[in-house]
Amino acid sequence: MNKREIVESRVMSFLEALRNIGYSESSIRQYQTYKSFLIYMEFNSIETINSEVISLYLETLPKENTLLKRNSNYRLSMFNKYFSDGIIRKPVVKYIVREFTGEIGNSITAFLSTLEEKRLSSRTIDGYERVLSYFLRHLSLRKVHHVCNINENDVLSFIASSQNSKERVLSTMRLFCRYLYEQKLIDRNIEYVIGKNSYIVKEKLPSIYDPEEIKQIESSVEQSGSVGKRDYAMLLSATRLGLRASDIAGLQFNNLDWDRNIIRLIQFKTKREIELPLLKDVGEAIINYLKFGRPHSSSQQIFLSSLPPYNPANGVIVSRAVRNIISLSRVNIRNRKTGPHAMRHTLASRLLHNGVALPIILRYTFVREYPDSRLRCFDCRRL
Repeated sequence: MNKREIVESRVMSFLEALRNIGYSESSIRQYQTYKSFLIYMEFNSIETINSEVISLYLETLPKENTLLKRNSNYRLSMFNKYFSDGIIRKPVVKYIVREFTGEIGNSITAFLSTLEEKRLSSRTIDGYERVLSYFLRHLSLRKVHHVCNINENDVLSFIASSQNSKERVLSTMRLFCRYLYEQKLIDRNIEYVIGKNSYIVKEKLPSIYDPEEIKQIESSVEQSGSVGKRDYAMLLSATRLGLRASDIAGLQFNNLDWDRNIIRLIQFKTKREIELPLLKDVGEAIINYLKFGRPHSSSQQIFLSSLPPYNPANGVIVSRAVRNIISLSRVNIRNRKTGPHAMRHTLASRLLHNGVALPIILRYTFVREYPDSRLRCFDCRRL
């Protein structure tokens, strides 16, 4: 076999692997991107497949056809993963690539690198990056191309022009201006102009549902299919235990102690361990999903996506499932949230109504405000 025949053989193996895990023929046909990719490789005498080669190939596609580039990037990245280690896994593709060019762009890139060194989450850094990309565009329109020329008016006019996420804009600009001054890139500290413009966040009342509404929401779930069984188990984890979407998605088999009827987990948001009672209804819903709804998978996470290749669920999947259930339950949701967090607030309200002491509720639902590294839940079977 020559090099091309070897690659084509791996391609056919990749397509067959997609069939084996449940991809439909119509979905598989969408992976025909590889044909033009192979032609590109052969024309340029490229023998190996990697992310750099994929990036070079994407540059040959029409710039105005962003959908084609996005889909090609996704599918070729998936094939590259299979080509390297034989695993079918949906790649995490960053669709929005922000370019920071010029002197100011280099300073922004350096600033973002310091945030990575401080081990801020990628989601938080992405928020800073988004704001600073707008700021760079704003400076360009004002014909400011050098860091030393950035002044108070540039910062204030940018803040004034921002319509959304005022709090994020203010915090980002405050940190960036401080960084520029500390690095002696500007000769005066212009952070002071932001300090006088703090944004007042209006407090919002939490969304609460009464017990009859919760009962109606839970009973509305159609559990005849695998997705319904999964979503019902997710919903009960929110309504009965008050778990966040990220913690429901992250539940693993080793978090469940069936002998002691306990769920023990480290919360994703607070990084603190908590023990909860494995309530009968919750346990039965999980077992029903595991026995009759969960696709075959070696993943240790309990909940999986509903489509092949059946990756572990994430917080987005959980939130969407709970919102869909509540929206279709015919409960009046006017001016109320419909996600897992609303169920969390509802549970806290019910605990208070049933006479549970407020400090215990705070420890249970807002655990990061308390120093205990391990918290035992009260008996909420009586709710």
